Amino acid sequence: MKRIGILLDAMAVDPLLADTVRRLQASDQIELYLLLSPRPELASRQGLWQTINSGFFRLLALLERRLLAALSLAVEPEKMLQLEAAGSEVVVLQPETASADSALQYPADDMRTLRALELDLIVGGNAAGALSGDILTVAKDGVIAFRRSEPPAFWAVYARRPATAFAIEQLRSQQTGAQDNASVLYAGAFPTQRSYTENRQFFLSERNPCMADLVLRYAATGRLPAPGARADAAAAPAQIPNLLQSVIYILRTLGVLGAFILQKKILGRRERWGVAFTRQSWGEAALTAGTRITNPPQHYFADPFVIKRDGRTICFLEDYAYGEERGCIAAVELFADGRYELLGPVIQEAFHMSFPYVFEYGNELYMIPETSQARSIRLYKCRQFPLQWEYQHDLMTAIDAVDTLVFEHDSRWWLLTSIGSSANGDYGSRLFAFYGSSPLAQDWTPHQGNPVLLNSRIARNGGILRAADGGIVRGRQKQGFNMYGSALSLARLTELTPEVYAEETVREIAPDFFPGLLGCHHLHSNGEFTVYDFLRMETRG
Repeated sequence: MKRIGILLDAMAVDPLLADTVRRLQASDQIELYLLLSPRPELASRQGLWQTINSGFFRLLALLERRLLAALSLAVEPEKMLQLEAAGSEVVVLQPETASADSALQYPADDMRTLRALELDLIVGGNAAGALSGDILTVAKDGVIAFRRSEPPAFWAVYARRPATAFAIEQLRSQQTGAQDNASVLYAGAFPTQRSYTENRQFFLSERNPCMADLVLRYAATGRLPAPGARADAAAAPAQIPNLLQSVIYILRTLGVLGAFILQKKILGRRERWGVAFTRQSWGEAALTAGTRITNPPQHYFADPFVIKRDGRTICFLEDYAYGEERGCIAAVELFADGRYELLGPVIQEAFHMSFPYVFEYGNELYMIPETSQARSIRLYKCRQFPLQWEYQHDLMTAIDAVDTLVFEHDSRWWLLTSIGSSANGDYGSRLFAFYGSSPLAQDWTPHQGNPVLLNSRIARNGGILRAADGGIVRGRQKQGFNMYGSALSLARLTELTPEVYAEETVREIAPDFFPGLLGCHHLHSNGEFTVYDFLRMETRG
């Protein structure tokens, strides 16, 4: 049983923090203390320009929220929820001073009260200001808190970064007492949305559950993650933007909106994927020389996989129909002279399908297409190559997973997939690993570090390759600023055990191999042919 305290400025908190508290209260491995730390009056007043800057930014945020609401975009209203003690002891603290530039200061009486609780860990909830000094030494494992960024999720939108990063830090005073020390325990990044309001809502709803996940794992294992175990998050200023920065933000955001209106509403253009192939292995493939497969009218192709069997080379791909608003799995035969033949659909269901991962096992050919709309990872078997396929069973059920790969490594079969978040259905930021006895198994054991990756720039699968020595190379989608599938990278798996997942980048692929591309997010090869996709803006048709 771990004794954990969480710092709160009041019993009325936002819904995300309320969810964290309730999850910790529900654990039978945690004795939770609610440490009320009311916001003290500021020790110093803001200057004139600080007042102008903060006032203008608050007005900007308010107007943006109202504009998005008027456009019927999903912006949740601001609200507060009243926490219930639910068996947790409430401890009232009295921080003495706080200012815009200094941390909270707690009196000696508060320190004695906290030490008497014999806490294992303190979680920095929403208590005002940074934390330093004696509060960091009260609990056995110190204080953990999200790295401060003010305002949350703004600066990534301002700079048009492809991802908005966060870090959970362990705050402990150095033994010398000279300065407080922070080390990163857990970090990740989510795709940046087009506006501050949308990005703040998306980012916080994805980030905040990570704190409860970490604390629950700490309670179960008795230890925190090793400092530096995950990549550090990109630093962001902890300050309100000044007047000039707010104006620049407004102009940039209007530019994004204007480009959207021009392309899609006025010019009638839309993003459309396509597939190309070249008769080269992936290591030598000149993507610029590839043959582009023509999309059928009102359709697009994406997510290609290629396999040679019975003397025929077949590319299986997603065939998305705009009119039906869903995809099926289709086949294209590739020839050595650069010709191709569309063979048509090979698997059609009442739900969307894509990412037709094909593999051989026991001299049979199988496919695991993406079927998240069916809330399952489904296995199909080829009955007559290449056109006849039969559903076998679900590898996993009651799961919202996309872009699944299975492969053998060190006498285990591994399954890598991205599971959509409950908050926003974000499929691009988390990679989960499972292992089992065979690729046909229905009982898969989760990796101890799940999610093994939490980064929208590398998490989602974008194909799989074999290195010359047989090693596994994973295609990784890159999500861009307000954009899905902006680029691709390839990474070799360097360590994969039930406890450890590690990979290193071996190649970056930018969408510059054909004129006018916006993105690319998938590549596969059978050693003879390499197939890949690309994104461009096209007139509807």
